[in-house]
Amino acid sequence: MKKFYLTFLAIFVILFPSSVRIHGEAVSQELLHDSFITALEPHISEAIAEHKQKMKTYGAYNMNYGLYDVKIIDIEREEEGGYSFNVVLTVRTFEHAHNPPHFTETISLRVNPYGIRVTDIQLEGDDEFYRVERFYKNAISDIKQTFSLNLESYQRYNMDDLHNRLEKKQSFTQLYDYAKEIQNKYSTREDKTPPLHNVMKPMTYIKSKNGYILFKQANGVNVMYKLKKQNSNWKVVGHRTKPGKKMEKELLWYL
Repeated sequence: MKKFYLTFLAIFVILFPSSVRIHGEAVSQELLHDSFITALEPHISEAIAEHKQKMKTYGAYNMNYGLYDVKIIDIEREEEGGYSFNVVLTVRTFEHAHNPPHFTETISLRVNPYGIRVTDIQLEGDDEFYRVERFYKNAISDIKQTFSLNLESYQRYNMDDLHNRLEKKQSFTQLYDYAKEIQNKYSTREDKTPPLHNVMKPMTYIKSKNGYILFKQANGVNVMYKLKKQNSNWKVVGHRTKPGKKMEKELLWYL
């Protein structure tokens, strides 16, 4: 019933002429726009959440937004006289208190009396996003080189990737707990004082029953934990620390 109501409201808003009146006053284009994006909101948030899980980024990003960050840029009727529409909108997201990294998601939807369906989503990050990705890529490269690791065939998980999978598999809970424990052990609050810091979050690599968790301390020391899956449980079977490259302070304090 809720889905039907939202679909009806979305089409209702599209079809209403600008001359429609409420309480004796003409409805503004802004009111029509805001009503429409309110109806579309459940589909927008679901599309962003699903796309976020599919992104294979080094950094973990919140991608927060408000309805005021949503802008409709195009609406087309599929057939003359028909009630199916293709809608394109953009969403500008933020990380912390409206601060970067910012992303612009361009989302395409098909709207008709039977429902609302996302047909495409494209994402573009800002300069801060690319700075974070370069930082992690360089840090991970130094760690791999330090410990002579070849992880090309391994699946990479950042902290958000692990957290998003906690409810699906118990093994991810163990991996997340290990990563969190390593982060707490080898970094302090003082390492991330504003405005910038150089401490990455742990990165986990998994292939079948083998795994590694990699971390780099603020002083450049590289940390490597080796994992083995035994009887459905992940166990730490070894760990090493070794001097490495000290990274420049490039990460915003809240990242």
